[in-house]
Formats: sequence, C-alpha cells, structure tokens
Amino acid sequence: MFVYFLWNPGPIAPLIILLGAVKCWELLRREFRWKKAQIHKEVNESLLQEIQRYMLLSEEEQQEMYWHWKDEIERTEMELSRRKTWYIPIFQDEQKLQNYRLERYVEKYNQLLEATRWGVLQEQTVSDFIRSLQKEIEENEQEIQKQTVYYRADAKTKWTWLCLYLTLAVVLAVFTAYGQQIMDANQSLIS
Repeated sequence: MFVYFLWNPGPIAPLIILLGAVKCWELLRREFRWKKAQIHKEVNESLLQEIQRYMLLSEEEQQEMYWHWKDEIERTEMELSRRKTWYIPIFQDEQKLQNYRLERYVEKYNQLLEATRWGVLQEQTVSDFIRSLQKEIEENEQEIQKQTVYYRADAKTKWTWLCLYLTLAVVLAVFTAYGQQIMDANQSLIS
C-alpha cells in the first residue's frame, strides 16, 4: 500500500501517512510516559514519608531536617544546572528520565521548604499538604494502572488484530487502486 501511494499519490495519501506516523510515535513513547508517571508517584511518596517523619521530631530536630533539605535542594539544583537540557528522544530517554526525577524532586521539596520555612508546620498546612500529596499519588497510580491494563493482551489477540489491520490496509489499497482506474478510464465524463 505504501509503495502504491508513492507510485501514484493522491490527496489522501499524505494524510494517511501522517496519521500512521503520529500513531507509531505515540506507541513508541508509551513506555516513557509510563516511567514519568512512575517517577512522579515515587517522588510524592518519598515526600509524604519525609513529612510524616518530620512531624515526629522535636523542634530542634525539625530545624536540623529543614537545613538538611535546603542543602540537599541546593546541591540538586546545581547538578541540574550542569546537566544537558536537551536529549534525543528514544535514544537518550534514560538521561531525560533522570533529569525529570531531579526536577520533580526539586519542585516538590521546594514546596515542602516553603511550608516549613517559619519553623514548625501548622496542623492545617500539614493536613492540606498531605491530602494534596495523597491525591496526586492516587492520580498517578490510576494513570499507571490505566496504561498498564490498556495495553495488556495475550499474543493471540495481538496477532489477530495485526492481521485484521493488515487485511484492512490491503482491502483499502485495492479499492483505492480500483477507484483510480475507474476515474482514469472515465476522465472525459468527470471533467
């Protein structure tokens, strides 16, 4: 079919090729999106554990923890500024995911530092912060679950759908070629 479109292109051929390329790109990036959602969830869970640990400490220990977080964030921000900001998709996904993990870490811990800036967290602030983190974790979990379940199928089903799509492509190519022959044969009637 692809060869036919290159040999005798029509106005719909570029659109079909474009839509196919977009779908292929989307399928290639599916795992990357899944890993990003997983990272977001892990950072939120880590932050939630830190807050819970922070709440159990004395005021002096809380202050020490605050300064530890601040130093850690500054170190991470310096590392981020030294890193490359642009990566080649698919080939450098792991580096991009590492960068994304650090960015989320800095973003979330900056929010935590802002909440703990004036010493002890207020109970209302903590409960709101914990609630928002738990909501984000649930949303990330749902997204991860949706992506995991949506593409889960046994080999027989995958091969069946592949055969059906290829059959559809062949049938459409045959009908397109047949329609083009009819139009070429009756060119005088069309114009």
